[in-house]
Amino acid sequence: SAPRVPSPVRGAPVTVTFTFPAGGDTRVELLDVSGRVVAARMAAAGTRTLELAPARALAPGLYFVRVALERSRTSRVVVV
Repeated sequence: SAPRVPSPVRGAPVTVTFTFPAGGDTRVELLDVSGRVVAARMAAAGTRTLELAPARALAPGLYFVRVALERSRTSRVVVV
């Protein structure tokens, strides 16, 4: 399913909750507006909630959370 990301993030960690079927590892990335990966995590397929970065470690602005499993990708915008 599409990742769920609280937005805007205010003082709380940037977290993402997602569900992907079995079949491999899921890569979750936090990108800035220039496309630079500022945080990344790997997780087994299934339903997961991951902390990507503490909000205090990020400059205020728009970020993108991208979740990818093999050829399937989805993304969401998050405001810090």
